[in-house]
Amino acid sequence: MKEFISAIDIGSSLTRVVVGRLAEEGMEVVGVGAVPSKGVRGGVVVNIENVVQSIADAAREAELMSGMMVQDAYVNVSGKHLHGENSRGVVAITNRERVVTENDVYRVIEGAQYVRIPADQEILHVLAREFSVDDQTGIKDPIGMTGVRLEGEVHIVMAAKTALTNLNKAVNGAGIRMVDGIMSSLASAESSLSAGEKDLGTVVVDMGGGVCDIAVYLEGGLFFSAVVPLGGIHVTQDLSIGLKLPM
Repeated sequence: MKEFISAIDIGSSLTRVVVGRLAEEGMEVVGVGAVPSKGVRGGVVVNIENVVQSIADAAREAELMSGMMVQDAYVNVSGKHLHGENSRGVVAITNRERVVTENDVYRVIEGAQYVRIPADQEILHVLAREFSVDDQTGIKDPIGMTGVRLEGEVHIVMAAKTALTNLNKAVNGAGIRMVDGIMSSLASAESSLSAGEKDLGTVVVDMGGGVCDIAVYLEGGLFFSAVVPLGGIHVTQDLSIGLKLPM
């Protein structure tokens, strides 16, 4: 496991690079870089060259603060092209003992992915919500339980292929390898919600400059996700017009 982990948040108003160090009690932030975003509209890359420059400038600040080189990073994915839907998979438990194994869980999650995907989109996340073993429902971890039928509910997040490709090109252009893309609302929820809040049911709204990323948790799992193409920039513009003030 790497000692240092880097993340890039490419927003409509700011581009941030964070370097964290794994510690006993979690993650310790050791470097931060933030610069105004260029070439991003509505959370999506519209000018690769400008985004490359923003990432490079933010990474340079984070490297100076942390003393570490940012060579690879996890990158946020946002924009109205993101689409989430729930799906269900069912498999039979075929081993002689009728005990749910890790392979059974893998098979039911894989089966739940067989949904109709538009040709211009690809799956970004498959997030397990809950499982059922025969008539027992609401199970979070079914491994080791006994039954003959395993059902699994998942939340599938799809993203536009072109948006992901352009995002990857921009990150690579700054000399950084994109390890993986993370839906912005999912990252916000994981950093701010406790397990209890997810169980009770919580709505997370991450309002950025150009978009609002929304995630709804119910009974511990992600139930709904969406991106609304409205953000702080639109509020500022409306106030500017209404009050007849310059931006």
